[in-house]
Amino acid sequence: GEGGEAAGAVELAEQVLALLREARGRFTRLAADWLRVGYCQGNFNSDNCLAGGRTFDYGPFGFMERYRRDWNMWLNGGEHYSFLHQPQAFQRNFETLALALAPLLAPAGHDALRRAQEILDGYEAAADEAVGDMWRRKLGLPA
Repeated sequence: GEGGEAAGAVELAEQVLALLREARGRFTRLAADWLRVGYCQGNFNSDNCLAGGRTFDYGPFGFMERYRRDWNMWLNGGEHYSFLHQPQAFQRNFETLALALAPLLAPAGHDALRRAQEILDGYEAAADEAVGDMWRRKLGLPA
Protein backbone atom coordinates (compact mmCIF):
# COMPACT_ATOMS: atom_id res chain seq x y z
CA GLY A 1 0.00 0.00 0.00
CA GLU A 2 0.84 3.67 0.11
CA GLY A 3 2.28 3.44 3.62
CA GLY A 4 4.80 0.87 2.46
CA GLU A 5 5.77 2.98 -0.54
CA ALA A 6 6.28 6.04 1.65
CA ALA A 7 8.39 4.05 4.11
CA GLY A 8 10.41 2.64 1.22
CA ALA A 9 10.98 6.13 -0.18
CA VAL A 10 12.22 7.35 3.21
CA GLU A 11 14.50 4.33 3.63
CA LEU A 12 15.97 4.85 0.15
CA ALA A 13 16.44 8.56 0.87
CA GLU A 14 18.39 7.72 4.05
CA GLN A 15 20.66 5.43 2.04
CA VAL A 16 21.21 8.09 -0.63
CA LEU A 17 21.98 10.72 2.02
CA ALA A 18 24.48 8.34 3.67
CA LEU A 19 26.08 7.79 0.25
CA LEU A 20 26.38 11.55 -0.28
CA ARG A 21 27.95 12.09 3.16
CA GLU A 22 30.45 9.27 2.60
CA ALA A 23 31.27 10.40 -0.95
CA ARG A 24 31.85 13.96 0.27
CA GLY A 25 34.32 12.72 2.87
CA ARG A 26 36.14 10.51 0.38
CA PHE A 27 36.28 13.23 -2.28
CA THR A 28 37.67 15.83 0.13
CA ARG A 29 40.28 13.45 1.58
CA LEU A 30 41.47 12.31 -1.85
CA ALA A 31 41.75 15.91 -3.07
CA ALA A 32 43.84 16.74 0.01
CA ASP A 33 46.06 13.71 -0.61
CA TRP A 34 46.60 14.78 -4.21
CA LEU A 35 47.76 18.18 -2.98
CA ARG A 36 50.02 16.46 -0.44
CA VAL A 37 51.97 14.60 -3.12
CA GLY A 38 51.85 17.22 -5.90
CA TYR A 39 49.47 15.24 -8.11
CA CYS A 40 47.27 16.97 -10.68
CA GLN A 41 44.52 15.26 -12.67
CA GLY A 42 44.58 17.53 -15.71
CA ASN A 43 41.03 16.83 -16.88
CA PHE A 44 39.15 15.75 -13.77
CA ASN A 45 35.54 15.95 -14.85
CA SER A 46 32.65 13.87 -13.56
CA ASP A 47 33.05 10.99 -16.00
CA ASN A 48 36.51 10.37 -14.48
CA CYS A 49 35.29 10.25 -10.89
CA LEU A 50 33.85 7.32 -8.95
CA ALA A 51 31.34 7.78 -6.11
CA GLY A 52 33.74 5.77 -3.94
CA GLY A 53 36.17 8.69 -3.99
CA ARG A 54 38.58 7.42 -6.62
CA THR A 55 39.41 8.24 -10.20
CA PHE A 56 39.70 5.64 -12.92
CA ASP A 57 40.94 7.81 -15.77
CA TYR A 58 44.57 8.63 -15.08
CA GLY A 59 45.24 10.73 -18.11
CA PRO A 60 46.23 13.37 -18.55
CA PHE A 61 47.88 13.65 -15.16
CA GLY A 62 51.23 14.46 -13.68
CA PHE A 63 53.27 15.21 -10.60
CA MET A 64 54.79 18.66 -10.21
CA GLU A 65 58.56 18.98 -10.27
CA ARG A 66 58.46 22.55 -8.89
CA TYR A 67 55.55 24.20 -7.12
CA ARG A 68 53.19 26.25 -9.27
CA ARG A 69 49.67 26.70 -7.97
CA ASP A 70 48.29 27.01 -11.52
CA TRP A 71 50.25 24.03 -12.92
CA ASN A 72 48.46 21.65 -15.24
CA MET A 73 50.40 19.31 -17.45
CA TRP A 74 47.55 19.20 -20.00
CA LEU A 75 47.58 22.24 -22.29
CA ASN A 76 43.77 22.32 -22.56
CA GLY A 77 43.23 21.78 -18.83
CA GLY A 78 42.76 25.41 -17.96
CA GLU A 79 42.88 26.94 -14.52
CA HIS A 80 39.77 25.08 -13.34
CA TYR A 81 41.74 21.79 -13.44
CA SER A 82 45.05 23.25 -12.24
CA PHE A 83 46.91 21.92 -9.22
CA LEU A 84 45.41 24.06 -6.44
CA HIS A 85 41.96 23.85 -8.01
CA GLN A 86 41.75 20.07 -7.61
CA PRO A 87 39.44 20.36 -4.55
CA GLN A 88 37.07 22.56 -6.58
CA ALA A 89 37.12 20.07 -9.47
CA PHE A 90 36.11 17.39 -6.97
CA GLN A 91 33.34 19.69 -5.75
CA ARG A 92 31.90 20.07 -9.25
CA ASN A 93 31.99 16.29 -9.63
CA PHE A 94 30.25 15.90 -6.26
CA GLU A 95 27.55 18.35 -7.33
CA THR A 96 27.01 16.26 -10.48
CA LEU A 97 26.64 13.13 -8.35
CA ALA A 98 24.12 14.84 -6.07
CA LEU A 99 22.13 16.09 -9.04
CA ALA A 100 22.02 12.57 -10.49
CA LEU A 101 20.76 11.18 -7.16
CA ALA A 102 18.13 13.89 -6.54
CA PRO A 103 15.31 11.97 -8.28
CA LEU A 104 15.79 9.19 -5.72
CA LEU A 105 15.26 11.70 -2.91
CA ALA A 106 12.22 13.49 -4.31
CA PRO A 107 9.66 10.77 -3.39
CA ALA A 108 10.71 11.11 0.28
CA GLY A 109 9.73 14.78 0.25
CA HIS A 110 11.18 18.21 0.89
CA ASP A 111 13.11 17.21 4.03
CA ALA A 112 15.29 14.71 2.15
CA LEU A 113 16.07 17.27 -0.56
CA ARG A 114 16.86 19.90 2.10
CA ARG A 115 19.24 17.50 3.86
CA ALA A 116 20.98 16.72 0.56
CA GLN A 117 21.39 20.45 -0.04
CA GLU A 118 22.95 20.79 3.43
CA ILE A 119 25.47 18.08 2.53
CA LEU A 120 26.25 19.94 -0.70
CA ASP A 121 26.50 23.28 1.09
CA GLY A 122 28.97 21.76 3.57
CA TYR A 123 31.36 20.62 0.85
CA GLU A 124 33.65 23.65 0.88
CA ALA A 125 34.06 23.57 4.67
CA ALA A 126 34.74 19.81 4.56
CA ALA A 127 37.34 20.32 1.82
CA ASP A 128 39.00 23.15 3.75
CA GLU A 129 39.14 20.93 6.85
CA ALA A 130 40.63 18.00 4.91
CA VAL A 131 43.28 20.20 3.28
CA GLY A 132 44.11 21.91 6.58
CA ASP A 133 44.42 18.55 8.32
CA MET A 134 46.67 17.29 5.52
CA TRP A 135 49.01 20.31 5.86
CA ARG A 136 49.04 19.91 9.65
CA ARG A 137 50.02 16.23 9.37
CA LYS A 138 52.57 16.94 6.63
CA LEU A 139 54.25 19.52 8.86
CA GLY A 140 54.15 17.19 11.86
CA LEU A 141 51.94 19.49 13.92
CA PRO A 142 49.67 18.09 16.64
CA ALA A 143 45.90 17.98 16.18
